[in-house]
Amino acid sequence: MKKNIKKIVMLLICFTMFNCNSDTKEIGHLVTFDIDPLGNNLVFSWKTDDKTSIYKCDTDGKNVKKILENDSLSYYAPRYSKEGDSIVFIATDYPNSLLTSIGVWNVKENSGKLIVTDSLLKTEAVLSPAGNKLIFLGAKEYGNYSSIGRKAPHGFDIYELNIKNNLIKRLTNFNAYQMNHLNYMQKDKFTFSSFLDGKDGVFLYDDLVKNTSMITFKNDSLKSLNGFSKADYINDTELVYSSYYQVNLVDFRKGTSKKIYKSKSGNHISNLSYSKQLNKLFVSEQKQDLIYALDLDGNLIKTIQLSFENK
Repeated sequence: MKKNIKKIVMLLICFTMFNCNSDTKEIGHLVTFDIDPLGNNLVFSWKTDDKTSIYKCDTDGKNVKKILENDSLSYYAPRYSKEGDSIVFIATDYPNSLLTSIGVWNVKENSGKLIVTDSLLKTEAVLSPAGNKLIFLGAKEYGNYSSIGRKAPHGFDIYELNIKNNLIKRLTNFNAYQMNHLNYMQKDKFTFSSFLDGKDGVFLYDDLVKNTSMITFKNDSLKSLNGFSKADYINDTELVYSSYYQVNLVDFRKGTSKKIYKSKSGNHISNLSYSKQLNKLFVSEQKQDLIYALDLDGNLIKTIQLSFENK
């Protein structure tokens, strides 16, 4: 009798462990997202185990559809084009290989293709408003500069790919240790976060006049821009950006910024996207699979729970 009880207990333990492991593999977590210009759809990358795929859904989180998946490649950093007819993404075979590619997904045709693959480590990309150029962050090396540091891409610059002739041009000569959060603002102006010339924060690069300047605000005593995650233009005089646990709104006329939203979970803000069409801000937090829709005062309009029932 005791032997039978032991067998039953062991079977229950094994069954429970198997189910827990299966659930863990299926759940995954949200990485980044973007909203289309018309405010109808979200595109996001979702990591399960060591694989990252790209999905598309309605702005209420329903009708989730996987659009990019591969047995060996991972896809991440999806970004809508200005017209919303294309989605730019990064493809990688890491850790099997350090090669990265930039791809474009045609929304109407439901098909994608890889545009460029070379030795540069590409981490983020955006389409120019005209749709004829890809602007991306490229790193020349991958390694660690200390025995205790993690390996990561280094030697960053901003590059431009002409889609018609497939020619790549380097726009900057930073050779930066790190660069993140590239955003095409307007009129060949880009923002990004980096450490340049002994300064850590957010920079504006104007490709027309080849000028780089650091964005500063009179009332930024806590140096919130050092924790900059992403920025979006609201209009010519306002910009919204995330920093650590909060989202701030910048008034360029006054040269000031103010907090409009604080993390609900107590985790860092991981991503944000502004919809000009809806005049709403969409925000996610680390370790949370929710997206919050806010007005520009930071008031919660709705919480989007990503539903995978129909994936």
